[in-house]
Amino acid sequence: MMDVLAPLAITSDRPSDDVLDRTMYDKTESLFSRSVAKNIIGHSIYQLAVVLTLLFAGENIFHVKQHLLRAENLYSIMLQYLNV
Repeated sequence: MMDVLAPLAITSDRPSDDVLDRTMYDKTESLFSRSVAKNIIGHSIYQLAVVLTLLFAGENIFHVKQHLLRAENLYSIMLQYLNV
C-alpha cells in the first residue's frame, strides 16, 4: 500500500505556490477519489486477465512444449510475478 501512496502524492498536483495556501483535508475524507479507485480496480482486473490468459493459453499462444509447464515452474513464475 505504501508503494502506491507515494507516487499518488507526487503526481496528484502540479507544483505551485497555491498548493501551500490551500486548506487541509478533513480527517473523514476518502483517501482515494472515485476515479482513482476505478483505475486501481480496472488495472487489477486487466493484470489478472493477462496472467490467467498466459497461464492457461500461453502454451498455444507461444508454442511452448508441455513438459516445460510443470507445476513447480508455474509456481516460480507466479512468485516472480507477485514480486514485481
